[in-house]
Amino acid sequence: MGIRLKEKRLKHHLTQEQLAEKIYVSRQTISGWENGKNQPDLENLIMLSELYKTTLDELLKGESVEMTTQQPMVPKPKPAPTRKFAFLLFYWSLLSIVLQIILREEKISFMIFYAIGGFLITAFSLKRTNRLSNLYSQGVNMFDPGIYLCLGFLVLIIVGFILQDAIIQR
Repeated sequence: MGIRLKEKRLKHHLTQEQLAEKIYVSRQTISGWENGKNQPDLENLIMLSELYKTTLDELLKGESVEMTTQQPMVPKPKPAPTRKFAFLLFYWSLLSIVLQIILREEKISFMIFYAIGGFLITAFSLKRTNRLSNLYSQGVNMFDPGIYLCLGFLVLIIVGFILQDAIIQR
């Protein structure tokens, strides 16, 4: 199947990076599929068949049957919201800094407040772009920066609670 995937990608004049962006996986995942190290899951196969305007049979078995219907068999995936989430995270950070400056006299732990919001934003982003589920099915996606960012916010939440307890005990 890897050879067929590579042939289809080259036929459509796409690099591995371009294809990866279109179906929301990493370039290493595409390389793994083409080299036979792993297989795309059903959701990714559907996106590939829609992108290449071919059937799943042709992708899986190599049978040459062109899709003739005008409407795709499944709805097209929504565009990757990664850019929206990046801006959302930026504005969340800016709002948290402004609130920290304005309300610094209050006894509110903004580090925990910021970290919880950041964790939720990045986790939702990973879920919406299927990068979190690909972590389990394609091992190469574990190097996704979004996953590290999400884990960083989780660590910040834990550190925030530890520091808050230390300050309260004084």
